[in-house]
Amino acid sequence: LSNLNPVTPDVVTIDSIKYLASSLAWGAVLEASGSILHGDVQLDINTKLEVITFRIAAMMQTRQFDRAAEQIAAIREDMRKYFLEASDGLGEKLESTYVPFELKALSVDILARKGSPKALEAFYELKDHIEIQHKACSERSDGAGVAVWRSREQMLLSSLAAYYLRSQKIDAALDTVRELIRRNPDSAVYCFALLRILVLSGNFSAAREVLSRAAEYHNVTATEIHMHRGIILAAEGSFDEALDEFEGAILLDSRNTAAANNAAICLLHLGRIDEAIEKLEETIRADPIAALDEGLVFNLCTLYDLSQPDRAKAKKVILRKLAARFGRQGFNMEAITI
Repeated sequence: LSNLNPVTPDVVTIDSIKYLASSLAWGAVLEASGSILHGDVQLDINTKLEVITFRIAAMMQTRQFDRAAEQIAAIREDMRKYFLEASDGLGEKLESTYVPFELKALSVDILARKGSPKALEAFYELKDHIEIQHKACSERSDGAGVAVWRSREQMLLSSLAAYYLRSQKIDAALDTVRELIRRNPDSAVYCFALLRILVLSGNFSAAREVLSRAAEYHNVTATEIHMHRGIILAAEGSFDEALDEFEGAILLDSRNTAAANNAAICLLHLGRIDEAIEKLEETIRADPIAALDEGLVFNLCTLYDLSQPDRAKAKKVILRKLAARFGRQGFNMEAITI
């Protein structure tokens, strides 16, 4: 942050926070946003809300959900007083009681992450708000506005699908992703999301149909085909064939940590635990910054416990040091139990 040489705290420092966020330096975002909010500089309402939004996003990214909820609760009353200026297209400024959409979305996501019974109602309230704004932009032929609200709708529906999955509401998650596909028929991302949920539901034949359509109609890579074919095969218990698919993905992309992790899981099911450990250790050695993901690290710790109980603690201590040095800001050290 010091290297960015800010000139005026309420302008350049905001840009600095945006830069830090784009670099995924969430710990630094927390520090910088705190210094701005608690500093001596008087911020205008719009700037203050923008800083708060980045601050709460950083808390979410570093898994400080309780702290994020406390921050939202602390500003809830003030949020009702804030407004952002909006134009009616004629140059006249109108007052709006809306806070930044991203802050509203974060508020809903916090409820969902904490398992609040109010989460679903909040999702649909925000969805209704999006539809109203989208319709208003359409009626005044505001193409840019339509695109913004369509993008926000996609973001919200994606969060809603994730909420349903965490709540084990598979049918609702499927319906939500299918709605995303209807609105974005050219998106391979949503097709693969549908495939993975179908796999979770045990509908492997439907998952294969989705993969076939994705390969035929979307611009997908061979790596993606290998990965998702492997996911289906592994879920069916065909670990030998699944391993071949994940190894095929690794051949095409040697730093595909998800493929390496999946391959290690297949090796475990095949009784080849030492090979599974070597696969994950090799992946971390090749690119520790990319590979130090909580899921991969947790799996490696489990493999140590199964195969090398006498050496597991020492190995995990090394993993903790690596995670502290190379892991992303907000890495959850609970993935490494010693």
